[in-house]
Amino acid sequence: MKQIFNKILLSKRLNQLNNKKIFYNKVDRDIDQIIKMQLDSFNLIWNYAVKNIEFYSDYALANRLPSKIKDLNELNQFPTTTKNQLIDFFSANKKYLRDSIKTGGSSGKPAEFPFNAKDQQSSYLRAYLGRSRLDIHPFDKTALVWGHSHLFEKNFTGSLKYFYRRLKDYQLNIVRLSAYNLSKSSLDQYLKIISLGEIKFLIGYTSCIRRLSERILESDISYNFDHLESIVITAENVDKNDIEIIERAFKSKCHIEYGTAEAGVLGYSYNPDKFIHLFWDDYIFQMSSSNNLIITSIYDRYFPLIRYDTEDIVEVKESFASHIYVEKIIGRANDNLTIEVDSQKISVHSELFTHILKSIEDVKDFLIIQKDNIIEIQFVSKKNSIEEVFFKKLDKEYKNVNKKLFLFVNTSEVRKIVLPSGKKKWVIVEK
Repeated sequence: MKQIFNKILLSKRLNQLNNKKIFYNKVDRDIDQIIKMQLDSFNLIWNYAVKNIEFYSDYALANRLPSKIKDLNELNQFPTTTKNQLIDFFSANKKYLRDSIKTGGSSGKPAEFPFNAKDQQSSYLRAYLGRSRLDIHPFDKTALVWGHSHLFEKNFTGSLKYFYRRLKDYQLNIVRLSAYNLSKSSLDQYLKIISLGEIKFLIGYTSCIRRLSERILESDISYNFDHLESIVITAENVDKNDIEIIERAFKSKCHIEYGTAEAGVLGYSYNPDKFIHLFWDDYIFQMSSSNNLIITSIYDRYFPLIRYDTEDIVEVKESFASHIYVEKIIGRANDNLTIEVDSQKISVHSELFTHILKSIEDVKDFLIIQKDNIIEIQFVSKKNSIEEVFFKKLDKEYKNVNKKLFLFVNTSEVRKIVLPSGKKKWVIVEK
């Protein structure tokens, strides 16, 4: 009965999702057709933005930008817009925030961005287009490891919101598991729910799903996850080691959902290559000179994002006027650490360090803190020391590293900073 009611209630959205699938199957990867569609859509959005939104009319005037482009390569000549620029604009123009979404600040200071029901629906359609490729569909029983209880104020209004959220979860077949509590007893309870609750789809923060996986592998309890169709990790950096551990523990395929709070879902992996396939009908995806992913919205968005710097560094083999996939999302540009090599200071993305630490056997948890020149690595392990294996692995990338600037601390527990969203920071750079 619930399934029938859902299909009636969301019939319009389901029809839109079906049309989106048909469109993608029809176009497939015809890059010429994609680029033509993107070009036409951009010119419409750009014309509207310049005429109706002060931010973009000022941006166009200040940079002497054309009213129309004839080639997507011309878009690369438009200066990038940044989160901080938009924060400043919205603080002075709050009318755009009547419908909005708040970012948790995991990449810097928290922010509020225009985001209305139409934007939410577009993000939903992109998400389920990606999930459909994994044989996951709306109303499939889903376990969500998330941390959005901060949205519910501790008052009557907050209680109503919480009740409404629980009611929607029930209606949509979603079981919500808290990312805030990852104690062993909580993990065991979550695994019991996933195992016995006939969960078909598990999605959550990378660190949370990995911790569940580690609990499975270290536990004597035998779980049955045959009903689990797919696992999706999202919202945090991910590497090959994470995926290997998750797939080994759950005996199910693990994929990646990529997006940002202000833009919604932007891409999904679904092939064995784990490339992130981007949703090119709603956004144009380009690269900056430093390999930051730059996005331009080309659907009827409440407040368009034009040449917006996501601050996410991505890996591609070749640079194009428009990308329809990327090999890898490396992470935030501000997740960099400074090390000394041959007496020279160089900036290194923290992913290298997290990858090394995750690959060291018996390291259960860790935290990297840089203050001035010193990098302190706190780790939980039965091993008294991991320096030798750490530097052996680091030496493959950087020889002659000044090891005196590293401090290793074996501890029973590391205390990560928990962000309002429930994410935990693996790396802290104190400035």
